[in-house]
Amino acid sequence: MSKRIALLIGGACALLTLLAWIGMRVVGQFGAQTYEGYFAPVYSSDGQYVYFAERRVSGTAKATKDPGFVFGGAPTYGVSVTKDTFSLQRLNVQSGQIEELIALSPSPIEGRSYESQGNKFQYPNAWLRFTNRGQLEFSVCLKTHVPTEKEYSSSGVWTEAQQAAKISHSWEESQCATGYNEWPLFGDWELLETHGEPDYFTVAIVAYNHHGRSEAVS
Repeated sequence: MSKRIALLIGGACALLTLLAWIGMRVVGQFGAQTYEGYFAPVYSSDGQYVYFAERRVSGTAKATKDPGFVFGGAPTYGVSVTKDTFSLQRLNVQSGQIEELIALSPSPIEGRSYESQGNKFQYPNAWLRFTNRGQLEFSVCLKTHVPTEKEYSSSGVWTEAQQAAKISHSWEESQCATGYNEWPLFGDWELLETHGEPDYFTVAIVAYNHHGRSEAVS
């Protein structure tokens, strides 16, 4: 599924350059839904690339119980997950080309059917940060309530010089790390996440120029 990238350059001096890509798609085919979410965007040290984690999940979700407006509370869904994958991706800021660096093994909820209250496809998160050697550490997390609460994580390191990734943990059942993400700044530019439907999915990532004092509306 392709990603749309919007590049707006304001003025001959290019004081404002706005880069945004839409990060979620919903496809309605025979009740199936497909979502794409982007997480933890960070600039490379030279500002030429933006690294991020991507999640693609598809399946069906049918409301089985809805408390309604009067009683409040989140609806309950009967969910069947056909596919659920995470990957490390890289965007070339100049060309707009996106390349997949490493695809992780399917998440623990792929192929499962369950009841879920609120978030249909559970609760993902990700962290990206550079080491002193310039390697990029990445970690993705999935918190589930199907039916008991569990946490799964997968992590590794991307080495640019070798153009290779090493997976250190692959979807181990363990408490998700509470680490920090790399500071999303490069010069006057800052990367921002825009969240939407469903919850815990970043529907757009925007590069905001503080000098230009303008921002994206997606």
